[in-house]
Amino acid sequence: QLTKGMNALEIATKLHEEGVTSYVQECLDMCNSDIFDEDFEFLKNMENRGNRYYKLEGYLFPDTYDFYLNEDPQSTVYKLLSNFENKVYYEEEKYYGGSKTTIEELIKDTDYTLDEIITIASIIQAEAANEDDMYIISSILHNRLDNGIEMGVAQLNCDCTVYYPYREYKDVPEAIRGTYKSTYDTNTFNGLPAGPICNPSKNAILAAISPSNTDYYFFCHSVTDDGSVPYYASTIEGHQYNLSLIE
Repeated sequence: QLTKGMNALEIATKLHEEGVTSYVQECLDMCNSDIFDEDFEFLKNMENRGNRYYKLEGYLFPDTYDFYLNEDPQSTVYKLLSNFENKVYYEEEKYYGGSKTTIEELIKDTDYTLDEIITIASIIQAEAANEDDMYIISSILHNRLDNGIEMGVAQLNCDCTVYYPYREYKDVPEAIRGTYKSTYDTNTFNGLPAGPICNPSKNAILAAISPSNTDYYFFCHSVTDDGSVPYYASTIEGHQYNLSLIE
C-alpha cells in the first residue's frame, strides 16, 4: 500500500524495500522520465518541468496495488499514473448538489490548472490534521494566493515545503545538510512551488478545488495524545496568540 501523502522518494524507497524494484534510483529515474507523456494527457502540457525535483510527483496516486517482485520500474510507475488518470478523468462520483461528475470537470470550473490544483492539494495533504482541516487550510492557501500581497502575506509559508524533496531536516543527506536550500521553500518566494511536494489523496484534491469560505490567512497545529489540533487566524496578531497557546 502506498499511503496518502508519500512523496516520490518515499515511494521509490518503499517499492525497493518490498522487493518490487531492484534499486531506489531506477524508480526515481522513471519519475523524471518523459516516456509516459504520450500516454497521459495530464503530462503533455506540464509547466515548470526543468524546475521540478521529480516530474511525476503528485501523480503517483496513493492506493493499494498488486506488484510483481523485481518488476520493470516502467511498468510499476505506469500503474500509478494510470490509477491517477482513472481517479481524476474517468471515475464519476456524486459531488455538489448530488450531481455526478469527475475531478477533471470540477477543476475546469476553477481559476487553476490541474497541475496547480494538484500542487495545492499536495500541500493540504502534508499540512492538514484531518479532512475538515483540509478544507480550511485550502481556504487559507487560496486566500493567500488571491489576496496575500495586499494582506502582507505573499508567501504561503508552509513548513512542509522547506526541505522538499526530503520530508524533514534529518532526511537531507548529511553531506549537504548544513547548506541545503530547497527551491520549493514557500518561505522565500511568492505563490506556489514549481510542482507538488507529495502525492495527495482524492479528498485533498477535492479540498483544493472547493475550499471553505473563510477570512483566515494563518494556521498552526498543536500535537496532543489525540492527534493534531488546528488553530486558525485572520490576522498576524491572532496567529501569534495561537502560537502562544501551543508553545
